[in-house]
Amino acid sequence: MGGIGEAESVLVLQDIRPSGYAMRDCTAGLTIEETQAALREIAVFHAVSWALQESLGIHLYEKWDFSYRPRKAASAYKVKS
Repeated sequence: MGGIGEAESVLVLQDIRPSGYAMRDCTAGLTIEETQAALREIAVFHAVSWALQESLGIHLYEKWDFSYRPRKAASAYKVKS
C-alpha cells in the first residue's frame, strides 16, 4: 500500500467526536431499526443512481471513470484512531 503522496484523492472530514459522535463496533451488528434505515437509504441512492444512468443512456462509470472502482474504494476504508 502506498502513502498519501500516492493517493488518487484525499477526503478530509471534520472531527465530530466533540459533538458526541463515536465509532461503534461494526462487528456488533445493527438493530432492526438501524437495518431498516440503512436499507431505505441504500434504496434511495440506488434509485437515484439508476435514474441518472437511464437518463444519460450510459453506465455511470463511462461518464465518470472514478465512480465505480470497487477494489480501490474498498482499500480506502481504513480507520485511523
